[in-house]
Amino acid sequence: MAKVQTHAEQIYNYPLYSFRRFPVFLRYCRPIAKMLADQIGGGKLLEMRILADMVWCNIRYGAMDSRDYLLFEFWKKSTIERNSFFTKRRYFRLVKHFDKKTFCHPNGKAFLYKKYSDYVKRDWMFVEESTEEELIDSFIAKHGKVLIKPESSEQGKGIRTIRKDEIAEIAQLKEDKKKHPYLLEELCVNCDELNKINSSSLNTLRIYTVVTKDGEIMIPSASLRCGCGNTVVDNWGSGGVGYPIDIESGIVCAPGVDKKGNKHIFHPGTDVVLPGFVIPRFKEACEMAKQIIRKDMKVVYAGQDIAILPDRLELIEVNFPGGHDFLQALDQVGKNKLMQRIIK
Repeated sequence: MAKVQTHAEQIYNYPLYSFRRFPVFLRYCRPIAKMLADQIGGGKLLEMRILADMVWCNIRYGAMDSRDYLLFEFWKKSTIERNSFFTKRRYFRLVKHFDKKTFCHPNGKAFLYKKYSDYVKRDWMFVEESTEEELIDSFIAKHGKVLIKPESSEQGKGIRTIRKDEIAEIAQLKEDKKKHPYLLEELCVNCDELNKINSSSLNTLRIYTVVTKDGEIMIPSASLRCGCGNTVVDNWGSGGVGYPIDIESGIVCAPGVDKKGNKHIFHPGTDVVLPGFVIPRFKEACEMAKQIIRKDMKVVYAGQDIAILPDRLELIEVNFPGGHDFLQALDQVGKNKLMQRIIK
């Protein structure tokens, strides 16, 4: 029986070129081409031209994900500008240069919380099939309301809260542990400045760290992630908005962007103006991100999620690797040349 690859192994072994996947690429391109043609005010002819351009950008610049064309606004960029972007094919090519053992290790959330325990101060517990139900009850009773986080979720999927008086939901939670592991976590609270933007979610900093071939730790990009509506997460993939931060000043320097490419000067829902917003304790958070990477320099490219609480900074997650779209879609500055400095 063939061995089932983990998600990390699938990324590591992902083919850079595949004729078999090309029809899928085209299927996702067509609605984007139509949407852009409609926005610009063109007809069917413009739609076909954009579709052909998307195919060209796949071949020439490695935009093998149709969203690269949309999020990086390739339809209005020059050849030089397009070539400066760290596209999905370039991202997967970079992954193949990582230390395979480090990258493909089953780095679940519980493993990472233990590895970086100096920076994870909130109370948490790992729940699996063998976990005693009494321990679940006592953890929820202790905190009153806790966060439920699937052990291997991405983009905030499956994350929710539960209260100690939700008896039926707790009973279901005990059944769920038989199907898949998860974590129970003490809820973290935003500092006052970030709570005014959106109080339903923990609004975090995404700080990217790069270890160059010379062993230098760099921060190529940082952003503020804010949830929208009543969601408890700020993830881009769960409807959140990302706002780019100027690294030198720690100030939000441009309108925010959601995953559909929509721009937001005002935060949706609260109407807080974000450009010009000063991030509290930003320099301290950047230094903390570098300290975290010093614990394992083989984590050469990561996206760290750091929360600013009223009394401290808290590491929420270390994403290895850090992805390629959110890295550049907010400030529209290509990072390909910088990312090539990682390759040894």
